[in-house]
Amino acid sequence: MERKARLTLLVAALAIGLGFLAWQQYARMQDRIRRAMTDAPCPVEVFSQRCTYVADNARLAESRAKPRAVLIGDSLTEYWKEYDRDLFGDEVVNRGISSQTAPQILLRFRQDVVALKPRVVHILAGTNDIAGNTGPSSPDFVMDDLTSMADLADTNGIKVVLGTIPPKDDSHLPGGISSEPWISIINRRIGKLADERGYVVADYHAALAGPDGGWHEPVFADFVHPNARGYGIMGKVLREALREAEGDTTGTAEYVSGAISRR
Repeated sequence: MERKARLTLLVAALAIGLGFLAWQQYARMQDRIRRAMTDAPCPVEVFSQRCTYVADNARLAESRAKPRAVLIGDSLTEYWKEYDRDLFGDEVVNRGISSQTAPQILLRFRQDVVALKPRVVHILAGTNDIAGNTGPSSPDFVMDDLTSMADLADTNGIKVVLGTIPPKDDSHLPGGISSEPWISIINRRIGKLADERGYVVADYHAALAGPDGGWHEPVFADFVHPNARGYGIMGKVLREALREAEGDTTGTAEYVSGAISRR
């Protein structure tokens, strides 16, 4: 009899536990449905992180400022402003978000680039796609997203600068995995797209690579992010690319202090 009572209590406890879990799941679903469509999704929206620069974009729109250039990308772009404070401001705008892949960047391209009406956009993406940050990808997928961003820029009269993916150190990964073959494939295709459409290429891979053509420790802070010296090198490549995209054949446009001045 006692054993039967214990069994009954156990079954009842399991039923209560399962019921509670079902209620929690239902409550989460209801909450998700309530928040699915709203006039004010920020700061809840997460996948594309489109809320990140909403306030900054609104401020620029209110001031009626039109940037000369917008840099959009992942952490390689986002961290740049910490090393080159003289470059970024209201005329050279940084719209990098750490860890993002090309499809995430594409999702926010219209609001973070097109809506700002810059003369030039600089696109640097692909590193995190190779790392699989949002799942398996391929060179075709990356190039589809880069091409779609370029299409949006073309349609809106924005000049395009495409950055090549810098070298990466994979020595910390097990099994001898190397990103370099994928980096090489995507960079070649970036160059091909630029040739076909007349875009400017900012070749960061060539600028940062060591004697063996790969990752070069003196210019990197870690396995993927440049250090101050590395960003200094990238800054020279970027400024030249922006001048070329704007049609400055004299090299007199100087990108400093968040503005572009003439020497």
